[in-house]
Amino acid sequence: MQSPLSKSRHAHLLVNILFQLFLLNIFCTKFKIVLLATQTKTAQIDSHTVVSSGTSLKGTMVVSQCDKQSLQQSNEALGKALTKQVQAQSDNSNSKVQINDVTQSSDGTLTLTYECTGAQNHEAAKNALNNAVKQDDVKKTIVQSSQKDASTTTQQQITTQTGQFISISSIVTTSMINLFKKY
Repeated sequence: MQSPLSKSRHAHLLVNILFQLFLLNIFCTKFKIVLLATQTKTAQIDSHTVVSSGTSLKGTMVVSQCDKQSLQQSNEALGKALTKQVQAQSDNSNSKVQINDVTQSSDGTLTLTYECTGAQNHEAAKNALNNAVKQDDVKKTIVQSSQKDASTTTQQQITTQTGQFISISSIVTTSMINLFKKY
């Protein structure tokens, strides 16, 4: 028969183990939520406008759910994709689209500005640019920017969360060993 003191120690040990497992469960749940949240990010073009400005065309594209730095790194590919669409018209074969700037608004959306030069037929170039933002190659360039960002963010969060998980697991294991040594 166990003494009351021994029963008290066993109860205390059980409560400590359950509490540590509870904390570990909360951490694992948080880790899963962070991973799910970062994997659902896909960029999209919210709006697009093109206007004639003297001898060139100026365009503005508003993009949401995309990282500014990643989109800036895709400027060259995006410029090429837009240029390809404008040059499809024979009288605009010497045109070129250059991305000027990417700025971030307070709501997190990005505003990308560009200029199209060398277009002889502005109306055809405008139509080509308006259609281009609906084309797969332009959309893919923008979506790849957001996926690259999500992949980097996810990897950073996994590394951080894994380190935290290992630290917590180590603390729980050490605490449990110390508790068992006492009893």
